[in-house]
Amino acid sequence: MTSLRERFNDAVANPAPPSRLSGDEVYATAWRRRRARIRVAAAAGAGLTALAVAVALGVAGGGPNRGSPAPAASDPTASPATSPSGQPILPTDGTVEEAVATDVDHLYAILRRCPSDDPATCVRVLYGSDDGGRTWTERKRDNPSMLTVLAPGVLGATFTSKDVSTWRFSTDGGRNWTDLRQSTGTVPAVPNGGWAACYEDNSGVARCAVYAVDGRTGTAKMLARQPPTIIPTGITTARAGTRLWVAGLVLPRNRPAVSISSDDGRTWSTRVLGQDEADYPQDINNQSVSVATADGTTAYAVVTIVVNNGQNRLLVYRTTDGGQTWQRADPAGTLPWVQHGEASFVTADGTLVVQTVVDNPAEWYAGTTGTYSKPAPVTGLETATGLAHPVRNDAPGVYLLVDRAAVYTSPDGLHWTRHPVSPS
Repeated sequence: MTSLRERFNDAVANPAPPSRLSGDEVYATAWRRRRARIRVAAAAGAGLTALAVAVALGVAGGGPNRGSPAPAASDPTASPATSPSGQPILPTDGTVEEAVATDVDHLYAILRRCPSDDPATCVRVLYGSDDGGRTWTERKRDNPSMLTVLAPGVLGATFTSKDVSTWRFSTDGGRNWTDLRQSTGTVPAVPNGGWAACYEDNSGVARCAVYAVDGRTGTAKMLARQPPTIIPTGITTARAGTRLWVAGLVLPRNRPAVSISSDDGRTWSTRVLGQDEADYPQDINNQSVSVATADGTTAYAVVTIVVNNGQNRLLVYRTTDGGQTWQRADPAGTLPWVQHGEASFVTADGTLVVQTVVDNPAEWYAGTTGTYSKPAPVTGLETATGLAHPVRNDAPGVYLLVDRAAVYTSPDGLHWTRHPVSPS
């Protein structure tokens, strides 16, 4: 069983929504869940409790802030404040569960809010900022999770009610939402204003199949031409009008590969990685590959390999021509093996940063080709507590991280600014 399949299983352990997406959104969320569980297990001896079940689908951060005072109790005799929608503002335990940015001004965060000390009463609420994180307003209450950016200005999320989850998207900053749904038939390309996604292929032939989603209706249809040779496992940079990158495996050679389309999925070219390398690991137990890029031209493929003899490897390949040619970026093997090498991002200057430990920037490695070393030259995260997610770069010119009380943004992936999530 591949590590990818384990991550999919992790992601769908809770009741699945109809027409469940299983591409980059589920892949990333499943990774977060698996990483969070590993971190909690490692800390169990120190007396830390497990993550609450209420933090559904792997968004770590349901507990109290580490090193922060307990939130002040609310005055039961006071009249509750109300939001612009007229609903009472619930007391919050201060936990930011996840966040995304559609551009430098528009940020969105999900907070866990509790009207009482009983965890069963807690709900997730979506807040938005239209001024780069200076002020925040309530957008949606219906237990959103798995927040993602699907296309420029388009948010995606699941909403859970009575153990039923539904995928939806919003084009007005999270105020109104439309269901995402699969449909039969095929389309030649991703339509203008739409995006591509990987939906799980129930035929058992592939890990997922590439679909095109119509941004007007939310209807997804399979692309008529699928990436050749490759068994897809996820998509990077999936917006119409941009280069599409599909990562996956080529069997029976058991090698990672990347398929690229520059015409919205009409045609594809596949590049197999490591096929002629004498030192490529043998007797592989499982492996995964992910693609990271900031500009759509320079990209890195990070391959995480688990070998039966215990000699696990993390291999990195780099392209500077949009995926046509790839070279080993770390031929000397200076990067340590980590179970989830996909926790990587590319800075504005084309440097790859590998987050070997998500919550400690001093452990992050950085480089382009040759030698990778730590710490990566990161500033502004010195006081961050409870980091539990990889760096996100969903929109050009804005990188994003969250801790338990704030959103951090960066124009380049290296220099960070803290924005407390304090709803008005």
